[in-house]
Formats: sequence, C-alpha cells, structure tokens
Amino acid sequence: MANGIVLGGSLRCRKSPTTSADVWGSFSNGTVLTVTNSSDDEWFQTTWNGSVGYVMKSFVAVAGDTVQVNATNVNVRNNPGTSGTTVLYQLDSPATAEVVSVDTDWVHIQPSGEEDGWISADYVDKSSGSSSGGGTGGDEGSGGDTGGGDDTTFQAGHFGRTTKTGVRVRLTPGSDDFVQVVKGSMFYIEGTVTGPTISGSTSTLWVKVRFGKGDGTYESRYIHSSCFGDTLTITNSVKTRIVAIAQTLVNNTGGNLGMGGDWCQRFIYWLCAASGMSASMPYSEGYCGQARLAMVNSYGAQWHQRGDGYIPSAGDLIYFGELNSNVSSHVGLVYQGGNSFKTVEGNLSDKVQLREGSVSAGECGDRSYQGFLRLNI
Repeated sequence: MANGIVLGGSLRCRKSPTTSADVWGSFSNGTVLTVTNSSDDEWFQTTWNGSVGYVMKSFVAVAGDTVQVNATNVNVRNNPGTSGTTVLYQLDSPATAEVVSVDTDWVHIQPSGEEDGWISADYVDKSSGSSSGGGTGGDEGSGGDTGGGDDTTFQAGHFGRTTKTGVRVRLTPGSDDFVQVVKGSMFYIEGTVTGPTISGSTSTLWVKVRFGKGDGTYESRYIHSSCFGDTLTITNSVKTRIVAIAQTLVNNTGGNLGMGGDWCQRFIYWLCAASGMSASMPYSEGYCGQARLAMVNSYGAQWHQRGDGYIPSAGDLIYFGELNSNVSSHVGLVYQGGNSFKTVEGNLSDKVQLREGSVSAGECGDRSYQGFLRLNI
C-alpha cells in the first residue's frame, strides 16, 4: 500500500472503476488517501468509510510520480506548512519535480538541480509523464472525474472557480476560439448548455459564463462543467463582486483575459462587466487620466489626492502619477482598505498581481501613488 495526494480539485470516489459508477463521495484537494491497489491503468483502489472505492489516477500523485507547478513564484519550504518553516526557493510554471512523499495539503518534491522541499498541493498538478499512469489528460485542465456536477449545480447568478490551470474559456462549446486562465479564476454563471465531451470526461454539460472585455462590455463564453469546482453566491454589490473576482485572477496575463497593450484601466472595466451587474462606470478611450476624469465629472466618483487624509476602502481605485495632474500612468483596485492597504492590479509585468501600500508613507509597492477614487457604483 502507498499514500497518494489528491491534486486538481475535489475528486469523486466511485463504487467501481468507471465514470458511470455510483459515487461514494468526494475527496477534497490536498487529501492524503491510501492506495490499496494500483493495477488498473486508469484507477487507484482506495477506501471510503471502510468500503472499497476507486479514484482516477489522473488526479492522485504517489511517490515517484511527476508533478508540474501551475503558478509563478511558488514557495518551496523546508517542511510542510507555512508556520515556522523556511522558504528555500521558488518555482514557476511549468517546472516539474518528482514526488518524494506526501502530507495533508503538501507534497514533498525533488526538482532537478535543486534540493528537496515541500510545496502546497494547490500549486502543483499531476504530470502526464507520471510513473503511476493517468496524468492530467485532455486540454481542458480539470477533465477526468473532478468537478462536474449537473445543470442544477451551476445556477445562473452564482459564481464558479476553475479547478485547474490552463482551463479553456471558449467562444462556443468545444470551439477552437478560446483563451486559457489560471487555476481558481472566478466567473459569473449565466446558465448551462449541452455540447461536445472533452478528453477525460463523458459529460456533455457546459457552463455559460460572463467574460469581461476591456471596453466595459462583456461576451458570453463557455467552460466545460468538469473544469469548475463548487459554486458560490456573492452579495449584490458591484464593488464586492469586482473585489472578489479580481483576487482570483492573480497571475493571469492580459492575453489570458483577452486584453493587450496598456491594459491596467481596461482591467477595471473588465471586472465591472464580468460582475454580473449593471455598473455606472463609463468607458473612456485612452489612458487612466481620461478615465478618472470621466468618472468624476460624469458619474460622481470622489477623487482623493495623496495627502488629504483619506483612508481607502475595498473597491476604491488607486491611481499613480504626479500630484495636481490630470494625467495618470497606472491604476489598480484596492481589495483591503485601511492605512495599510492591499491592491490587485492589472498590467504589472503583463500580469494581474497583488501589492501592499501605506497611506502614512504615501506609497504602494515601490512607488508613490497619486490618489484614490471612490467609485459611485
């Protein structure tokens, strides 16, 4: 017997080794389970509350398997856990490593050319080249027997998050017109439709989602149901929704979100359009300064220049540029307010990234900010 760890989201445990079999229940991502038999090409035998169960090999890593990093700047630590441990180094996608052992929510890895260490199970996926078979399979990311659900799972007005990195968000179900997003990206659900199956899944269910555009409009796109985890509801507030969505998009590039050029302001429009609510945020062709002025002059947004004593709140915008100027060079979204605040910003090295700032110091990240815009939405 060997221990394996679930990777790639919630994983169904079935009563026999076929996707048509009844389900005992689901193991959450990072769960360590005991593999009692590994002779089947596609399934591991395990136990569920004392009964025999089966899980797809594609989503369980055991010692000797290969895992692939699915994000950037992922910490590798000297021991499992974040408290009292030391960061040894960082790895970026698509780095790979051999599994040495597993612990709940953590994988002990041996990358080539580095010392061994521990990495969070949230940031690695099982590689298709693994010795135990299976592999991630399919080009949709999650695939296999993770995620899924029926059309009652994905109710209109709820939000869903992708369970694997590289999930394809398609213009139509099964189409070759798509963008790919990182694991955990959140989308507003408009409903479900039927369409073609994908590799690793027999489901014909596709989820229709709202995909923002850089001009403040949106288009409907489609994600296969096996690529979504549990859904949730978010209060009917544009600010609350854009703050929640923005934090899940960290490490997506402009291309992942369908935007190019200087897209920091477009990212804000994208979020409002993707929120599932009508937002009074005018689109202004051009750069951040024009957009800021339009929101103040036409929609009643309140401008607070650096130094006026204003303490930002979640949902405010932060602008960068010279004081007493109508020109701004960059914009981000405050997701945690206070004298010490936190932001999520688009187009930082062509990615969505997080930064921290201080009102007392008048800085965010490594630069002085211009001021905050309190939105009237």
